[in-house]
Amino acid sequence: MKFFKTLNLYKNSVSSNIIDLNNLKATSYDWWQYLAVIKGKIVFNDYNYSSATNKHQAECRSLLSKNGIQVDLFIKTEHSLTDERAVQNAIDLLNREIRVLKAEINKPRSQKKKNLERIFTIEKLETEITILTNELVA
Repeated sequence: MKFFKTLNLYKNSVSSNIIDLNNLKATSYDWWQYLAVIKGKIVFNDYNYSSATNKHQAECRSLLSKNGIQVDLFIKTEHSLTDERAVQNAIDLLNREIRVLKAEINKPRSQKKKNLERIFTIEKLETEITILTNELVA
């Protein structure tokens, strides 16, 4: 990525990935924001939107690391972080994943060892929901 001194921005060669480390904003294709400050927290949207956006996100993570900037919260939402529905969508996706895991646990003949892994994952996802709710919703 090239740094444009006059704009104080990093851009890739076709300007489809724009990263502003001063304001902690990054957009893919000039509309889908995946890095933002929300309620004083640096939030990175790690949603697998497309292969091109995944590359943009990787470029941004690299720049953040090189500049010693730590992300406070990683979320996965289908929405741009500029969309007011983004955080709720991230919570909804986590709840959906929990429902799927619980359904797998309740299936007849589900393996005990696999169910223990599922329970651990559910607990982890519930913790993520609590953190998102406390940090970004409340």
